[in-house]
Amino acid sequence: MTLGVALVAAVVSGCATSVTGSGTAPSDQLALHSSEVSVSAASAHRHDATVALCRTATSSMVVMVKGYNDFLEALNRFHSYDKVGDLDDRARAALIAGADRIRDARDPEVPADLTTPVNTFLASTTRLEDAIGAHELTGLNPVATRWSTDKQAVLDVCARYLPPPPGIATRTSAVVPVPTG
Repeated sequence: MTLGVALVAAVVSGCATSVTGSGTAPSDQLALHSSEVSVSAASAHRHDATVALCRTATSSMVVMVKGYNDFLEALNRFHSYDKVGDLDDRARAALIAGADRIRDARDPEVPADLTTPVNTFLASTTRLEDAIGAHELTGLNPVATRWSTDKQAVLDVCARYLPPPPGIATRTSAVVPVPTG
């Protein structure tokens, strides 16, 4: 019992003791902390913007490729734009819509290792849209080949920033952090 009374008395006297000093941090410590918070927020934004661009690009490419492949299958079968129905228009619409979504997802904070191939792919997409619109036949192949190469370049870079889909093992399954500046 005496030990309990002594313990209560110690706690009460400890709580009643005032602490000296000021309730403010030195300005140099505040500046350092504020700087660390700003860098962390910028890094998080850069990462989020990069991942968002990759997700938008990959999902848009699925629609773009589907539209183009449907058109190309018909063109290869009939060898005439007049016989593919509206598949040329649908292919162009898919390319335009996909490119617009990708353009809208671009952000100045996305690193150049992604923005450069994305911008190259967008330029290739415009050339492919134009070739289809001009009803190119033999001229379509080199444009389409370049478009496919540029698309793959974007996918290769995005593979470094996005985790692999569930259940798919890769040699490099680690997600690479986005550079912080």
